[in-house]
Amino acid sequence: MDTKVVSRRYDLDWIRVISILSVFVYHSCRAYNLWPWHIKNPVTSAALSNFTNFMDLWMMPLIFVVSGAAVYLSLQQPSWQAAGKFLKDKMMRLLIPLLVADFTHIAIQVYIERLTHGDFKGSFWQFIPHYFEGWYGFGGNFGWIGLHLWYIVVLLFLSIIFLPIFFLFKTNRGARIMEKVGNFFALPALIYVLVLLLVTIWGWTEPAARLLDDSFNWGLGIYATFFLFGFFMLGSEKLQASMRKLRWVSLALAVGLAAWYLPTGEHDDLAAWALVLAALGMGMTYLNFKNPFLAYANEAVLPFYILHQSVIVLVDYFIIQLPISIWLKVPMVMILSFSIIMMIYEFLIRRFNFLRICFGMKSLRKESRQPTVQNKPIASQP
Repeated sequence: MDTKVVSRRYDLDWIRVISILSVFVYHSCRAYNLWPWHIKNPVTSAALSNFTNFMDLWMMPLIFVVSGAAVYLSLQQPSWQAAGKFLKDKMMRLLIPLLVADFTHIAIQVYIERLTHGDFKGSFWQFIPHYFEGWYGFGGNFGWIGLHLWYIVVLLFLSIIFLPIFFLFKTNRGARIMEKVGNFFALPALIYVLVLLLVTIWGWTEPAARLLDDSFNWGLGIYATFFLFGFFMLGSEKLQASMRKLRWVSLALAVGLAAWYLPTGEHDDLAAWALVLAALGMGMTYLNFKNPFLAYANEAVLPFYILHQSVIVLVDYFIIQLPISIWLKVPMVMILSFSIIMMIYEFLIRRFNFLRICFGMKSLRKESRQPTVQNKPIASQP
């Protein structure tokens, strides 16, 4: 039995929280940029389009990298018991919240989309029977993939199909192989050679690299690459040290490549990897600490993500009708949406076990009210 204790990586917790907040900002701008969405303001902005295009480069790739790293930290040496525990955790953390969302607040997004696009007339309650007619994305309404929760679907899928590979590299021999490969790419600047190799393989295997269409910006195959990288990078301390050492080089490359991509649309792949490496290197260097805010935010981050777009779309529905500037509407959407989400989380989800489970959180355990017996202290909660 593996008894190795894995230290918590607070830098990854910070990056996850910052990334999800970035997704919130991104979706708060979507009604006001040039691209189609569930709801659109009568006036749109090219500047906001450039901003969201930049965020598209790194948000979801970085989230998938952190998700892969989280798998590495959560898995011990392979066993049937470990596999069962892992799969149970993924069902509780991902599948249950997805199903709950599909049958509750996702319907609000679909209703507002159909209403504002002229595909339905009537109240939300009149729309409910029609919500279960067909599959969203295939001519119907039922939001089976959860709309913005597609990330949860993809993460659940990748976690299951790659579990045998993860367990293989969690064996002693597999860990040594992973460490040696990581150490090789930790040699001076070889991390960038790895990136070039990956994007070259993407080009060789198009469209197979995407596996799905580009409606998720990158596609399942490419997200799988970021997910696997997150797992493998934690297998080599030297590789992580190289990423920290080269953080400013990565940042300079990220700025240059992003500046190249935004007006031309070229080399989004290289820009994405440079931004991811810069964020990871900076995070490892400056964010490996904890405080009360991180503890609170890290627990809230999944419910916040699950709720955020439904609330944003609902708030957008009322804000876009106001005769005010777009530059007033966007901050109003952010402030109102954030406030509503956090009130729902703080006063409902966080406090009741049933809702905690519905939103992928662990149940609260009842604290023992019995006094501590001498020499037999009550065990602290995990």
